Amino acid sequence: TRFCYLGERRLAALEAELPDEVFVLGVDEHTALVLDLAAGTAQVLGNGGLTIRRQGLSVVHPSGSELPLADLDPANARPPSGAAGPLAAGSLPNLPSDGVQSGGLGVNRPKESEFDSPAPSLRAAAEQCRGRFGSALLDRNVDEAAAAALDLEQAITDWGTDTLSSDDGDHAHGVLRSMVVELGELARTGAADPTPAIRPYVELLITLRSRAREANDFVASDQIRDSLTSFGVEVRDTATGPTWSPTSSS
Repeated sequence: TRFCYLGERRLAALEAELPDEVFVLGVDEHTALVLDLAAGTAQVLGNGGLTIRRQGLSVVHPSGSELPLADLDPANARPPSGAAGPLAAGSLPNLPSDGVQSGGLGVNRPKESEFDSPAPSLRAAAEQCRGRFGSALLDRNVDEAAAAALDLEQAITDWGTDTLSSDDGDHAHGVLRSMVVELGELARTGAADPTPAIRPYVELLITLRSRAREANDFVASDQIRDSLTSFGVEVRDTATGPTWSPTSSS
């Protein structure tokens, strides 16, 4: 398909040479149009959509749509208001500002908030999983991070039969490899917040440090502070007393 791209300008020029009754039926890649002649229906399946175009006007049906076979002819398309009669050639109902149209000519797609769109490519699927994985790590949610990695593995399998020439597979494998490395690092360092576990010991050492400072034993005070720092605890002296927190590497 990468060798047969026309573009709007060339397509419009070719359309001008077509008889008035001829229309263009466009099926996106990784998409199927299933025709049931017995039932008289057409169903759109897959990752993309179906575009029916005639004289520069288009009807777009997303994946999951089912329509009568007669509606494959744009001459039978009707205005979204349900007015009788086919749309005249060259007419186009007013589209809402968000470009979403429930029927007739225009973009017949639900709003993005109404469904989770499947990734249009393996690269897009990898980036979706990478985003989920990163958010899960920030939340220290190991289960969700692992689920994102497994979903990417499944996406790589699902897209394994894709015949398009691209580097999406290498990219996805690289993302998956980085996830495995990060999960391994997480297993080594631990995902749980260490603060509750170390709090009693840190606060005891901070108390001892405060007593050393009150006794002007700054050597002992500095030794305690340096020891805490080496264990990944940052101590800050404030006007209201010392505070502490684990460093980002702890």
